[in-house]
Amino acid sequence: MTRIHGLEPLTPQEGVQMYLQSRESELSQSTIYEHTCRLNRFLEWTDLPDVELENLNDLDSRMCREYLAHRQENVAPTTLENSMRTFRLAVEEWEAINAVVSGLAKKVKVPTANKRQQARKVALHSEHATAIEKYLSKYEYASLRHALFTLMWKTGARTGGIRALDLRDFYPDEYERPVIKFKNRPQTGTPLKNNRWGEREVPVSG
Repeated sequence: MTRIHGLEPLTPQEGVQMYLQSRESELSQSTIYEHTCRLNRFLEWTDLPDVELENLNDLDSRMCREYLAHRQENVAPTTLENSMRTFRLAVEEWEAINAVVSGLAKKVKVPTANKRQQARKVALHSEHATAIEKYLSKYEYASLRHALFTLMWKTGARTGGIRALDLRDFYPDEYERPVIKFKNRPQTGTPLKNNRWGEREVPVSG
């Protein structure tokens, strides 16, 4: 690549990698994963025949709007907002390392989804949950699906928190009631969304 506009040449792939590395110390592994997925969509866009962006020096406000329009066609409003917010953070990093023109990040539009769009459209009512639980207890007793559903319904935990549970996190006798402890273990690839602040003890029924 050649130097353009007095900037330092940088490929989109290198730029994304440098951004992710710059955030590793301040973001949880799960958030880094989310940012990686969002920016992978940007990399896919740069490879499109009508884009073919090979040097971030060429990224300008018009191209940022074209990327927004491209994402707008394929995702829900809340996903679009999160995607463009992460993209703007990446552009800020690229500004800091002299890979894009100064002030570009301020020109990246981040549409805000309204509250109705942000709200979950699917709710699991207690009657439906009870019916599912009865079915699993009768036909799939002690199966993985039975265990997962019961844990999610009874604890209200995120799926990431359920995934982080080990057998050693179940304490059937140490307390007045059986307890499940949610623990942050980033070293084993099972961090909690809020890191150690997400750790807690949840009483469960016998």
